Amino acid sequence: MNKKFSKVLGIAIVLCMVIGLAACGADTKTPKGATEAFLKSLQKGDIIKWEEQLSGRKLSGDEKKKMKKEFDKNPQEQFNRMKDFEFKIIKTKEVKKGKEAEATVEFTTYDFVKVSQNMNKYFMKNLGELKAMKEDKLNKTIDKRMKEEFKKADKKVKNKAKINLVYDKKKDEWKVVDANRNYEFQDAIMGGMLTYQAQQSMAPQQ
Repeated sequence: MNKKFSKVLGIAIVLCMVIGLAACGADTKTPKGATEAFLKSLQKGDIIKWEEQLSGRKLSGDEKKKMKKEFDKNPQEQFNRMKDFEFKIIKTKEVKKGKEAEATVEFTTYDFVKVSQNMNKYFMKNLGELKAMKEDKLNKTIDKRMKEEFKKADKKVKNKAKINLVYDKKKDEWKVVDANRNYEFQDAIMGGMLTYQAQQSMAPQQ
């Protein structure tokens, strides 16, 4: 895979791994309500909010500017499509009464694997031209091409994942706790992309 595309994809995966919970005004007194609030927040989230939620602290003005600047340097289409998922909470249950719970969720999203494969072919075919581009033009070119690929990719990939929650007695609410290290959840959001990458990395080199 071309290094430039690997970098773009890597950024998207890192973003996916820093998801946190924002449940303002939502019903978080039940595991189902907290899970729904978490996922709806994820659909509307931005990189600054995600980082603050994960770290548990407010970023300074300078930190926000730096993060936004780095984020804006890279193609946006894949990140936007990551947020454009549908979900159905199949069931929730308390693993430890009043302490721990888990939710089983079915996600429906795009065929990120197919898009990745097509983008890789595009890079290989146009490598010389792309290498000669300045960063700004390259990012715009990647975004344009990815939009075309996502338009062709049906939004029908379904994956199930379990999300873990804990109960906060002080705030009287349930909270999602493992999104930043939950491989199954991350893979579902990415339409099976992480599993595909793992399989590719273990495949014998031709």
